[in-house]
Amino acid sequence: MKPLKLTYLFAFLLASLITNYSQAQVIKDTLPWCPHGATWIYSSHTFGSRLYYTFTYQSDTIINQTITKKLVVKKVEYVGWDNDWRRNEERVGEEYLYESNDSIYWFDKINDNFSFVYSFNPKLGDELIANNSRIRCYQDSLTPATDTLFITNLYSDTFSNRVYNAYSTSLNKRFLLGNVVSGIGCLQSPFPSVNNAYYADSNSTKRICEAEYGDFYNGLHCYFDSLRGYIQFQTGVDDCASIATGIHESTFNDVLNQNTYTLYPNPANSTIGINTNKQAIKQVSIYNALGSLVFSLEDETTNVVLDLAHYKQGLYFVKITDANHAVSVLRFIKN
Repeated sequence: MKPLKLTYLFAFLLASLITNYSQAQVIKDTLPWCPHGATWIYSSHTFGSRLYYTFTYQSDTIINQTITKKLVVKKVEYVGWDNDWRRNEERVGEEYLYESNDSIYWFDKINDNFSFVYSFNPKLGDELIANNSRIRCYQDSLTPATDTLFITNLYSDTFSNRVYNAYSTSLNKRFLLGNVVSGIGCLQSPFPSVNNAYYADSNSTKRICEAEYGDFYNGLHCYFDSLRGYIQFQTGVDDCASIATGIHESTFNDVLNQNTYTLYPNPANSTIGINTNKQAIKQVSIYNALGSLVFSLEDETTNVVLDLAHYKQGLYFVKITDANHAVSVLRFIKN
């Protein structure tokens, strides 16, 4: 009996050590909102394809005397059946947001002012005024310009070994915001959207709504930035890297050979150049070996020189998009 008890004791201690070690890896997220490379990928509803909208932080700019974050919005759609899927990417707009006192504000293009979107540090029962002037609902007098949402639950959640503060908002209103995660944003849609559940329970059977991008969002598929890396919120056939970059994970082991562009020098030390004598370069994005975006530049040119002084040693991938939206993938080594 004694050896058996010792075995159980050893197993218990081992399990405790493993549990303690795992818990030690979980840290409280205190990183800022929208650092370099920040990209939100929302899935949307469509028939016969897989549709996403990506919101990527590109640069700071000034709107109405306010320093804002410029987000480039792209529509990414996978069209096809079975294993024969074709990826289409299209730039569809820009958004401008800024943070002040733990709250996020969104530029309303129609009313030419900033509108409150959500707070990262609310209290239970707080009211949020939700509005979205770019949603048009026709034949429905019930659709308001604004709606009052309430903070219904405060909680914490863990994603990719980081603990985040989060909260839930009212689900029985005409506008829907859903859950919000501190430092990242809304898990339902980038901005307040029409609450289909509300209208499904009402007598408003003639509601027809249009939105600037996706009519209805299915939630935040994944998010990444240069500090946190990738965070997957929804399971699905498409991984974060392939949606955001067009580079499927298998590409990292079988890089596309392209003769259109030249990387020099390769391996590189402090700088690397990209040159072409054919189609002009429209956008350059650099990813590390894990698929995380580390740099992005959008400027039509035929020659690019990039500073690598702050890059770690290792393998990097360069995604080049030309003026006709054709994509090439190359790789280089940073010494």
